Amino acid sequence: MNAPTKAPGVRTICPYCGVGCGIVATPDSLGGAAIAGDEAHPANFGRLCSKGSALGETLSLETRLLHPMVDGVRATWDAALERIAKGLRQTVERHGPDAVAFYLSGQLLTEDYYVANKLMKGFIGSSNVDTNSRLCMSSSVAGHCRAFGSDTVPGCYEDLDEADLLVLVGSNAAWCHPVLYQRMVRAREAHGARIITIDVRGTATTENADLALTLRPAWTPCCSAVFSLTWTMGILSTAPLSARTPKALTRRLPERAESRRTLPRSPKNAAPRARTSPLFSISSLRQSVS
Repeated sequence: MNAPTKAPGVRTICPYCGVGCGIVATPDSLGGAAIAGDEAHPANFGRLCSKGSALGETLSLETRLLHPMVDGVRATWDAALERIAKGLRQTVERHGPDAVAFYLSGQLLTEDYYVANKLMKGFIGSSNVDTNSRLCMSSSVAGHCRAFGSDTVPGCYEDLDEADLLVLVGSNAAWCHPVLYQRMVRAREAHGARIITIDVRGTATTENADLALTLRPAWTPCCSAVFSLTWTMGILSTAPLSARTPKALTRRLPERAESRRTLPRSPKNAAPRARTSPLFSISSLRQSVS
């Protein structure tokens, strides 16, 4: 008898945080899979954090809910769905459709979101539906749109390898994005890149930073001071700003810097300093790893 052929590994992406690490899942013929980092994937080059490495442990059915439960007792699908429908119907009749709201998981598929939106907007008659996949990044998206005109991150992972200065604002990357953080640490070890953190908390990232600015819960004064200083010292690159921001905003940059200045200004006749190190700012990477 021929020995069973080993199933080939399947290349896929870790579903947890937003780093997007590549993994290779190899079925073990027992319903599980062996998990390994994909050495060819440009996001992690084979490295995985503890959660990604333990993905194989999530494939078993032992702790999963396999049947509807009502008040702690197993129920049929018909009984469970009828109870849910009755509760929704009574709520709408008593308080109107806007008394109902759906907050959906960020783990759903596009088709699942479509059906949930149809149920809420088309049948219940309310627009009170949102998802964690949108709200968890809403502040970051709003900031990117205001600063850069688009909600796309203005950088790539390769920038971390080349930058001389890495500024982490409100990001505990050591815990929340360990694979990406290790890349920053390797850049520091390889060519002396400096890591600066700006945060209201003391974290594993601030503990390992070259400079940690721990603030009271107010970002605007610090950000305004940094912006003013880089502008007045002549080390702010205006070309990317002019190319990527509205002209009206670009024309107002000097007056904004002056009006918000909280640090001493360089002498008027001082020659502008050359920009000696690239700056890569991570303003709001996803803090959640769930």
